[in-house]
Amino acid sequence: MAKNVGILAADIYFPPTCIQQEALEAHDGASKGKYTIGLGQDCMAFCSEVEDVISMSLTVVTSLLEKYGIDPKQIGRLEVGSETVIDKSKSIKTFLMTVFEKHGNTDIEGVDSTNACYGGTAALFNCVNWVESSSWDGRYGLVVCTDSAVYAEGPARPTGGAAAIALLIGPDAPIAFESKIRGSHMAHVYDFYKPDLASEYPVVDGKLSQTCYLKALDSCYKELCKKYEKLEGKQFSLADAEYFVFHSPYNKLVQKSFARLVFNDSVRNASSIDEAAKEKLAPFASLPGDESYQSRDLEKVSQQVAKPLYDAKVQPTTLVPKQVGNMYTASLYAAFVSLLHNKHSSLVSALNFLSKRLDFFT
Repeated sequence: MAKNVGILAADIYFPPTCIQQEALEAHDGASKGKYTIGLGQDCMAFCSEVEDVISMSLTVVTSLLEKYGIDPKQIGRLEVGSETVIDKSKSIKTFLMTVFEKHGNTDIEGVDSTNACYGGTAALFNCVNWVESSSWDGRYGLVVCTDSAVYAEGPARPTGGAAAIALLIGPDAPIAFESKIRGSHMAHVYDFYKPDLASEYPVVDGKLSQTCYLKALDSCYKELCKKYEKLEGKQFSLADAEYFVFHSPYNKLVQKSFARLVFNDSVRNASSIDEAAKEKLAPFASLPGDESYQSRDLEKVSQQVAKPLYDAKVQPTTLVPKQVGNMYTASLYAAFVSLLHNKHSSLVSALNFLSKRLDFFT
């Protein structure tokens, strides 16, 4: 059975076209700082008329294979995560098969996983589980996360973005997954959906969507802590992880989300929260869940308390998401790539995870 299954190599591609959020504020007639401070974003990438999720995916897959010298015949499973629908029946994966067909490899399992931004993580889990299973044939798995996030004119438009990420999956990886300790949360809510197949724009309830994000975060963290404590025999706290990587619709939500974890640790009386911080957060401990998600006072205090930990454990992950914008399925992994770029000497000095194109933004 394969051991230490995880990420062997990765690459990222995003469009060369972008707009500064300050310029978008001026164009939209929005108050200065609404997008840069209010959303925490610097730039937003977008596809021109000559690019889409297919071309971005083809670019990033070809780049990864060439950069790391991977024989296309050594790919045995290809999973794509995306919510950008190109065809109601034909997978994005089938377009990517053109890279492998010319090398005589059509024996590649996998299709697209579509479920909003979670599709990329589902694709990743599928590849990891395949390599760990008795079905594995000894070849690599390849995960592609790609989306073009486009919104109708209005308050959601500056939360767009576009990118594609490719992850090579196999055993004995420098970035290995702990498959037994992870928490999931699934619920049926109409906060973000695309009912009109003739339109690329989603229907979004922004306030509800943010609440859903925080509820899912609470649920997943609770499950992760429970599983960790069962396996390790001790309490898990924020101090037990070097870094935290978040899905990033916009950076302000990432800040709020980490602050929420700090609040959770305070309520759990975890060792990561000192007495001064517990005292500041104590007045909010008795708030019912729904009220706590809407409390501006809790949001403000928890972010203040969390800032030192945020700067150390989260800020290094925010480079690409702040510069490129929301990438849906690719957002979480763009944050992970940012961490590797900023902390590669202490994490994986043997791997060059970023294409040189990242220098465009740094």
